[in-house]
Amino acid sequence: MTSILFLGTGAADWDIKNDIDRDDFRAPSGILIDGHIMVDCGQGAVIYSEKHKNSDIFKNVDTIFLTHSHSDHFAPECVSKICRQTCRNFTVYGDKIFEKLLPNEENLKFIPLDAKFYDSAVCGNYRVTALKSNHATVFPEEQTLHYFFEGEKNIFIGYDGGWLEAHTWEFLLKKHVDVYIADSTCGNSRECLYNFRNFSHNNAHMLDLIYETCIQNKVLDSSSKYILTHFAKTLHPSKAETEAAAKQKNYIAAYDGFKISL
Repeated sequence: MTSILFLGTGAADWDIKNDIDRDDFRAPSGILIDGHIMVDCGQGAVIYSEKHKNSDIFKNVDTIFLTHSHSDHFAPECVSKICRQTCRNFTVYGDKIFEKLLPNEENLKFIPLDAKFYDSAVCGNYRVTALKSNHATVFPEEQTLHYFFEGEKNIFIGYDGGWLEAHTWEFLLKKHVDVYIADSTCGNSRECLYNFRNFSHNNAHMLDLIYETCIQNKVLDSSSKYILTHFAKTLHPSKAETEAAAKQKNYIAAYDGFKISL
């Protein structure tokens, strides 16, 4: 059984200090897979743990895959906190930039993954391959990453990036994706269509084109789950409206605490 728990589904414009008490609050991005694999580790992970009074949620975590170094996806203090909560040795994967960014913890080991060579790692029941994403950070040498989890169910983690980089698309063309987790930073309004975030993030029209292209090329089929996450506070309507619009298209708009089991 594959389980995916969304710890945080917000983009960087959510203000933790001033927005956290809102009913529709979205914490910084993070995902927990099968109870022991995290994708990204920012404040969203800690907020989820505290909000749900679940201090044991990270005790079995042994692996983190980092997509990139932006502060809403990677917070060294949060990595340290989880290292100290887990009862296991701890492996972090990501671009080689993290060699100089990760905290010094005794039970932490870092292994760089180079998307140029489709580097992969075996983790639990998956082979996880690093893929290039269309995104950028303050470090010109950093390659931001998406991840493909290949196992009984295949999961593509494609948030915080716009469209698909050509080599990533070539990789996916040879695969079937059971769960496609897509960046949905920008919405459907005119402002979103021409927003400066486009190309390094997706808007609703881009998401439709990606979905239909994946369907037509058999990367996705009618049984696949197309899950949207990484929503900007300023570029989407209410949580209820966002979920309803996604449902009309047979997509799923994730929210903090959303869990899917396959």
